[in-house]
Amino acid sequence: MAESTDPTLDALMGTSRVLVGVVVRSLSAVAPELSVVQLRVLVLVGAAGSRTVSEVAAALDVNPSSASRTCERLVAAGLLRRDVQPRDRRHSVLSPTPRGRRLVAEVMERRRAELSTLLERLDAEESAALRRGLVALIGAADPEDGGTDHHLLAWMA
Repeated sequence: MAESTDPTLDALMGTSRVLVGVVVRSLSAVAPELSVVQLRVLVLVGAAGSRTVSEVAAALDVNPSSASRTCERLVAAGLLRRDVQPRDRRHSVLSPTPRGRRLVAEVMERRRAELSTLLERLDAEESAALRRGLVALIGAADPEDGGTDHHLLAWMA
């Protein structure tokens, strides 16, 4: 692995490792049988209220067959519901089940608790600087990654 000469990039890479650990721990504590990708699909579908498999594939930047398999597993697990569109029976719409919504809420609550513990270790100045930097980073992100698409952030909150 190549070493970076950019201290900001190095800090962001370290932050990424910390956040991935938080994500994995929060998911495995609630639903160890689910993958991070499956959780991402639940969040994407829930944030929009409903999505087609094609929309999920586009949002994840994967081929439709991969998205379809992931969605089918979530339907089989009772976390997503598949409804056929009355106008075009060839396409179905996915939406989270109450159980799927509860699972996402519990994962997010565990994530929030672990992140809160980390934030408590910062003093007020460090916390303010971090907040400014993170708000700027979120603004620069693609909406599918939680950037300027605030309804996604609101659903996950």
